[in-house]
Amino acid sequence: MVNPRQEERQKIIELAQQGDPDTIAGLLNHKLRPEGVSVQVSRQQDCLSIFLTSRTTPDRDFLVDFIRQSLSKLKVKSGKIAEIRGYLQDQADPVWVEAIELENLALQKALSAWLQESTSLFPWQTETLPEVRTEMLRIYLNAKDTALLPVEYIKAVLKLAVNDILPVPYPSEIVLGIYNWRGEMLWLVDLNRLLGFSSALTPYATEVHAIALQVEQQLIAVVVSDIHDLERHDLDSLQPPSPGLFAPSLQSFVQGYLVSADSIILDVPSILQTFTQNT
Repeated sequence: MVNPRQEERQKIIELAQQGDPDTIAGLLNHKLRPEGVSVQVSRQQDCLSIFLTSRTTPDRDFLVDFIRQSLSKLKVKSGKIAEIRGYLQDQADPVWVEAIELENLALQKALSAWLQESTSLFPWQTETLPEVRTEMLRIYLNAKDTALLPVEYIKAVLKLAVNDILPVPYPSEIVLGIYNWRGEMLWLVDLNRLLGFSSALTPYATEVHAIALQVEQQLIAVVVSDIHDLERHDLDSLQPPSPGLFAPSLQSFVQGYLVSADSIILDVPSILQTFTQNT
């Protein structure tokens, strides 16, 4: 015999997974109201809009991470983007806005786990994999060419509205502008153009994929055509970037060619050093 409570709970979860805004709001309010935050949710086509209101400035980092984890646990299948807006009570305009990609929550969750816990375990991998393997994020440089970025340098993966990027005077087209990320001015660099490919920013693009990279105290974000997935690789088959093997524009930014992955690994310190030398 089915327990009525379990049956009711399953129905609620199914509604949330389908993207029902009232159900999602109810679940989030159950957890956040004791923290002094009220939640409203609406849905328009592929976008969930989540409105958070508090008497004090809503904690952006905590709330965005909480909602990302909640939607991931619920396995929300409906929609592509969740736009989260933080409001002070009785104010019409949000104090901050952030968007998360619902289709990419598994990647976000795995990357977040690695960044926060310094662990090599991901949901789709077994514990028998050799510990010598290195975590990499595969990115697209165009429709067919990809490259790998070592996860150890990745601070965050972002999806930004083009209108939120502030253009700034700069002598090179590789710089798209700056973005206010958690109160910090983040330089946005067109990685494709830096490496000699066509721009990652298409003429009619409204959103871009950006990856915040940090080496010691240097922090920038590179804009890429698209993000594929997290991978783990043994670097034993890494071949050094021999002279003439790559185009001159690409040569100095390649750490090596990984035979087992049929891919180049980008040299993140060289990318940041080149940019900072020219600013």
